[in-house]
Amino acid sequence: GGSRVRAWTNSDPIDTAWRGRHADDAESSFSFRAEMQEKNIRGGAQVLLFLTVAFTIGQFARYGSQILQALACEGSVWQDVPRAPQIWTLRAIEHFVNLLCVAALLRTIRQPRLCCYMLVVIWWYLYLLSLRLHELLGTCFLGAALQKCSGSANWSTNDCKTEDSASLLTSAAWIIISPRVVPTARLMHMTWLWIWLCVLPLQAFIAIEMDHDIQLWDAFRSCVILTAAGCYAYSKKLYMEKSQRQKVSVDTKRREVSERMFHILGYMMPQHIIVPMLRNPSHSIAEQYEQASVLFIMFENFEKIVHRYVDQPEEVLEYLNRYFTLFDHICRAHDVLKVETVGEEFVAAVGVTPRDTAFQSMNGHSEILARLVLAAWAILEVAATSGEQVLLKMGLHTGPIVAGVIGQKLPRFRLFGDTVNTAARMMQKGESGFVQFGEATRAHLPFWVSVSEPRFVEMKGKGLVTTYILTGIQFQKVGEERSPRSAFLPRADAERLPLRPATASSISDSSKTVPRKSLRPTVAQAL
Repeated sequence: GGSRVRAWTNSDPIDTAWRGRHADDAESSFSFRAEMQEKNIRGGAQVLLFLTVAFTIGQFARYGSQILQALACEGSVWQDVPRAPQIWTLRAIEHFVNLLCVAALLRTIRQPRLCCYMLVVIWWYLYLLSLRLHELLGTCFLGAALQKCSGSANWSTNDCKTEDSASLLTSAAWIIISPRVVPTARLMHMTWLWIWLCVLPLQAFIAIEMDHDIQLWDAFRSCVILTAAGCYAYSKKLYMEKSQRQKVSVDTKRREVSERMFHILGYMMPQHIIVPMLRNPSHSIAEQYEQASVLFIMFENFEKIVHRYVDQPEEVLEYLNRYFTLFDHICRAHDVLKVETVGEEFVAAVGVTPRDTAFQSMNGHSEILARLVLAAWAILEVAATSGEQVLLKMGLHTGPIVAGVIGQKLPRFRLFGDTVNTAARMMQKGESGFVQFGEATRAHLPFWVSVSEPRFVEMKGKGLVTTYILTGIQFQKVGEERSPRSAFLPRADAERLPLRPATASSISDSSKTVPRKSLRPTVAQAL
C-alpha cells in the first residue's frame, strides 16, 4: 500500500523545472553569444546611424555650397575641372547608398540581423575608400576652380595634400571607433585586410597617378598609422568582450543564487509572497481577505502509529512525509494553497492569493471553494484506497482571514483569525473519514455537492454549532451537459470520483470499500 503512495512522490515538478533550466551548459553558452551579438549589433547600429546621418548632412551642405558657387560662375568652372561628371556621379551614388543605410540601420535597431548590419559596415569601409577616390578624380581641383572663379587668393594644387590628410584622419577615427561598430573580435580582422589590401594599393595608385614621388612614402606612412590605430582598436575590442563575459558571468551567478533562493522559499510560502519579501526583507507582509476557506486535516490514529514505530522514529517521519507530499500534489492539482503542517496536521486554504481574490470578485467564492472540496474529497479517497490504516479527520470553514509572514529567521506564512480557529474546531469535533463544516461554508457550496442533515456540535468558546458532513459529489453522465465541477477535472476523471468517502469501518472491512477506481491517475494527469 505504501509503495502505491510513494509512486506519487517520486518527482517534484518545481525541482525538475528548476534543474532543467541549468542542465545544458552548451545551450547556455550559445545563448550568451547570441545575446551579446544582438546587443553589440543594436549598439553598433546606433553609432553607425549617427555617423551616417552626420556625414550625409555634412556632405550635403558642402556639395550644396559648391553647386551654388558653380552656378554663380555660369558654367565656366567645369572647364577647369577634369573628370567633373565622374565626381558628381560618385557623389550621387554615395548619398543614395547612405540613405539606404539609414533605413537599414533603423530596421536593425528594431530587429537586429547580422547580415543586414554587416552590409552597412562593409559599405562604410568602401565609403572611406571613396573619399580617397575623390583625390584621384581631382575633387581638389574643383575647389581650386571655384576659388579662382570667386576671385579668392592664389590656390596651389599641392593643397590636395590637405584632402589626403583629412581622409587619413577620417579613416583613423573610423578604425578607433570600430570596436563599437564591429560585433565580434573575430570580425575585427577585416580591418587589417582593408588597410593592406585596399588602402595601401589605392594610396600607391593615387601617388603614381598624381605624379608626386613623395606620396609613395606618404602612402606607406598612412598605412602604418592606420595599422597602429587598428592594433589599439583590436585590443580595445578584446577588452570589451572580456568585460562583457565577466559581467554576464556575474549576472548569471547572481541570477542562479536568486533562483535557488526563490526555489527554496517556494517550499516555505506562496509564490506571490516571495518577491515582496526579497525586495524588502524588513517590511511586514500582511493582507486582509474578506472571504477565504481553510481546511484542516489530521491523522486521527497518529498516536497508534507513533507507538507502533516507537523504536524506529525515522519510519514515523517517512510515513508523515509520504502522505503530506501526496497531499501537496493533490492541492497543486486542484490549485489549492498548502499553508503549513503542524505535527500530524495539514492546513490548506483557498481565497488567500491575488489570483483567487481577483477571480472571486468576478465569480464569487463558490467556484473557489469547489476546488478545496474536490481536493479534500480526493485526499479522503486516496487515503481509503492506500492499503494502510489511514484515518483522517477534516474540518472546513469560510470567513475573513488575515494572512502574512511571521519571523525574519525561518519565516513562515501564517493565517490568523476566527475562521482558522473554527476550522480547527471543526476538524477536532469531526468524524473519521469525513469533512465537517458549518453554515458559513454551506452557504457557498456548489449545487453538485451533497451534504448531510444539519447536526449540532458543542465547540469550545462557541457553544452549540450547526454543522454538516460532506456526503458526496454529484456528477453528470458522459454526453450530458457538463456541470460546473467539470471546470476543475476532465469529464473522464470525474467518473473516478466515489459517491461517498470511505470511513473507518470501510478501511477495516475491505468488502465495504467503495468499488471505484482510485483518484491517483486523475491527479497524476493534472500534474
